[in-house]
Amino acid sequence: MSDSNASATSSKSPTSTAPADLTRTPVLVGAGQVTNRDEDPARAPNPFELMKDASIAAANDIGGARRLGDLTHVWMVHSLSVRHGDPSTELAKQLGADKAEARCSGMGGSVPQWLVTERPSSS
Repeated sequence: MSDSNASATSSKSPTSTAPADLTRTPVLVGAGQVTNRDEDPARAPNPFELMKDASIAAANDIGGARRLGDLTHVWMVHSLSVRHGDPSTELAKQLGADKAEARCSGMGGSVPQWLVTERPSSS
């Protein structure tokens, strides 16, 4: 076998059937975390304040260059501590992202990973 045939054969992946569609690849651009240790419920911030603060921290993680109001999606993991009929829409509203697609997940241990890997491919 000549060298040219060997390199042509080795460049193909045995499991690859089509080129990857890079427009459908999920990308996380910033991360933010907020911890509240206040044990007095009267002084503790409500869950939406904490989520908004974490969102602002994520925007600041990328230099604050992106305005949260420009978000196209606001997806969140269901939380038992949030007593609200439509928490993702409320969070989007508080972030000024009124036009964003807002979704709240179901419950389950693998839901956060599902939101990152599977959900973007179906929107």
